[in-house]
Amino acid sequence: MIKAVLFDMDGTLLDTEKVYYRCWRRAARETDFRGDIDADLLAFSGMNLQGCTAYFKGKYGADYDYDTMRALRDAYVDEALGLEGIRLSPGALECLEALRSMGILCALATSSPRPRAERYLQTLPIRPYLDAIITGEEVVHGKPHPEIFLRAAEKLGVSIGSCAVAEDSHNGVKAGYAAGAYTVMIPDMQPCTEDVERLLWRRLGSLSELPACIREENHIVR
Repeated sequence: MIKAVLFDMDGTLLDTEKVYYRCWRRAARETDFRGDIDADLLAFSGMNLQGCTAYFKGKYGADYDYDTMRALRDAYVDEALGLEGIRLSPGALECLEALRSMGILCALATSSPRPRAERYLQTLPIRPYLDAIITGEEVVHGKPHPEIFLRAAEKLGVSIGSCAVAEDSHNGVKAGYAAGAYTVMIPDMQPCTEDVERLLWRRLGSLSELPACIREENHIVR
């Protein structure tokens, strides 16, 4: 029985991942990055700051100036979202409202730092639906390690086996699966590959489909 849903933020609850990808590519161009940023995005998307730093230092050398590219990307993201606004992903509010009516707890489990997450949430109507928030700097191991989801379940006071994890990235899906949760992928910028599909409880087109899946699993008759 599913008692709670643990949501990723960027690309899952919020339609921000497209902006992130665009800004990573711009920052890579402007720092004369010599690697394949698109391949790297596939590898590190969903990781927290520590994980991304370790990824780049491990691949491109301990002396690689990742911090400069990251700072540029952050500045470009803030600029873009300031102009374009922060939008919810399709079906996000509908999903949260339906889960609340069913008595399902909800938590945000995001690799982003808390100040950024809180700043985004201030502009959106979804904060009251979130019973807990866990962010990237509050865990030792970022995604694809399961720690963030285990901590979120603990904060909600439920077992991870009674939680669904909603994710858009491969690293997030791996973390949800490793945690032992009902793992759901709503693909955004990353496709659902065969390897990832095997880790899933459900693959959905939008968050609006999630409540019906939980009703079915929990044998709730409308």
